[in-house]
Amino acid sequence: MDIRIIMWSFEGDYRRKPQQRLGGASKTRNIERSDLLNQLKADREERERQRRREAAAVTLQAWARGVLSQRRTKLDLRYQYDSYLALTKAQGISEGSAIRLIALLIRIFHPQEDSDRLRGKLANGNIKKKKAHLIASPLTVKDS
Repeated sequence: MDIRIIMWSFEGDYRRKPQQRLGGASKTRNIERSDLLNQLKADREERERQRRREAAAVTLQAWARGVLSQRRTKLDLRYQYDSYLALTKAQGISEGSAIRLIALLIRIFHPQEDSDRLRGKLANGNIKKKKAHLIASPLTVKDS
């Protein structure tokens, strides 16, 4: 008489764990360990290069957004300066308005773009620039 003792496991692992067969997992069955390690290293390096490219792109995009935002802000401040200067000329200048104009001009001043604003010549500056351009190149006539 054959008596088998059956022991039940009460530890939660009553099922057999599935065994994975790795025989067909790789594309080439006869791959060498060194070749596999070299391939994995190349893959890691490629992922690192991709991460660096993405980080550089994010940095460049942030810089471009900052520059464009700065230009829009300066353009808005130039518009505020021009409109406030026109209002001040119409109403008469006071100490407070002069301080505000100077403060705006300090924030936006660029020698090539704002030299006419510094002199207070708003409309004449554009005319003088166009006139100087036409005088400098009399053979080429451009309508602008």
